[in-house]
Amino acid sequence: MFSRADYEAEMARGAESYRDVLSALEKAGHRAAFTQTGGMCAAIEVRLERGHLLATDAGEELPWTRSAQVGWGVGYYRDDDVSDGPIEYVENEEDCTPEALVVLVQACLTEVAARRNASLN
Repeated sequence: MFSRADYEAEMARGAESYRDVLSALEKAGHRAAFTQTGGMCAAIEVRLERGHLLATDAGEELPWTRSAQVGWGVGYYRDDDVSDGPIEYVENEEDCTPEALVVLVQACLTEVAARRNASLN
């Protein structure tokens, strides 16, 4: 079990490992943070006006060290309860660059907007 200081140190190490990713998302206009979704499962979170995106490894939780990462997966969630899985999900199993994540975030947001527009019609 982690002490509060150990937890904060581990979260800071994770954020440092993904600093380039967080910077790329910020430059693209997204509020992003390194987070954990429970049980110390790491993710990059992008907060939205309605809901949020969680970026992970393609099909898995995000590794705590960037060198172990394989691709990206981005899911959209309406609220903080992620137990039912994402409403929309896109992934790239081959490219784990920050630029690839920025593209996937935009693709996921486009899918969310299309779903919203379809529900209005």
